[in-house]
Parts: sequence; C-alpha cells; structure tokens
Amino acid sequence: MNNTMSKLMALALTGLAMLLGSCTKPDGPISVEGQVVDRLTNKPVAGASVQLRARRGSSQAFGDVGDPQPADAQGRFRLNFAPQPDERYSLMASTELGYYTIYAEAPRLQEGKNKRVRVPMQPPAWVQVRLIDELPLSKVWLYVSGYQGGGEEFVFPQSQSYVRPVSPVMPHRLFWRITDQTGAIRREGKDFTVAPLDTVTIDIKF
Repeated sequence: MNNTMSKLMALALTGLAMLLGSCTKPDGPISVEGQVVDRLTNKPVAGASVQLRARRGSSQAFGDVGDPQPADAQGRFRLNFAPQPDERYSLMASTELGYYTIYAEAPRLQEGKNKRVRVPMQPPAWVQVRLIDELPLSKVWLYVSGYQGGGEEFVFPQSQSYVRPVSPVMPHRLFWRITDQTGAIRREGKDFTVAPLDTVTIDIKF
C-alpha cells in the first residue's frame, strides 16, 4: 500500500513539475530590428507605425500589445519587450495614407534577437464613384457595392461623388442597382483595376 502511494505521489509530482516547466517565463527580452516595405515593390515605406501583437496559448486571435512604434523615413524600426508566458508574437504596420499589413503576411517573432525582419504592407488604391442625376431629375433608390466596407444605399440621391478604398492590381467589379418609383429595377456594373496609389473614376447615371 505504501509502495503504491509512493508511486502515485511520484507521478503526481512529475506531472506538476512538467506543467510548471511549460509555464515558465521565457529567458530574457525579445529584440526586433526590421524594415517596413511595400509588398509589391519591396521598397521602404516611410512614416509607418509598427504594432506588436500577441496571441496566448491555443487562441488564434492576435491582439495589440502596447502603443505602435514609429518607423523612420527608410521604414526601419527597432523595439524591445519582455515576453509573457505562453504568448506568441507578430508585427503589423499601417500608415495614415492607407498602407496596411495583410494578416496572413504578418511576420512571427522568435525568442531572443530578431534581425532583418521584413514587415510587408499592402499599398492603397481608391475608386471614385460619381452619382449623376441626369435631367429630368429623378427619385430613385440606389445600391452600390464592389469596394471595401460593403455596399451602400442611397435614397433619392442628388448628384455627388465619393471615394472608397480598394485593393490595387487585382480585378474588381463595381455593381449598382437602381429602383425607380414604379418599382422597376435596373442592374448594371463595370469591371476595373487600379494601380497602387492611384484612383479610378466610375460614373453612375440615373
């Protein structure tokens, strides 16, 4: 009986030691030296903010850690931080102009020193939509989609224009649906692509 109890206690202590060992704090700080670049041209992006992100344990969701750090005019940056137990880290970057890091391309960090870390950023592009109410002026319901942020509905719109972001280079289709006061529906669309940092203009006449 005593022998059996001793074995059970030994197994329990071994399991506890393994659990505590897996939760020990990583050795030393993590340091990062890197550069923010345009993912299409590989050229440095000036004025970017670099954000440290972390996920804990088996979670797949990353959350921001601390404040974003500025990169210099050549996109270079440095940061140091104390890692927490059972956390994994990555970096994302953004700019006021609209550059951003695609989630799947965010670099993951290793323990210790991380040098020459490349943080890719998607360049922005835009579509300008011009709503043109032709004479005689009409009252319609207008729905437009095909850009980031989902579709938009306009009730009895007047002539106006607005700009929305889109991904550059890849093909897009702007779609619109016009419903008049009799209930008649007209559906139209236009295919387009736009270069990085450029704007394409599409007219919708009703």
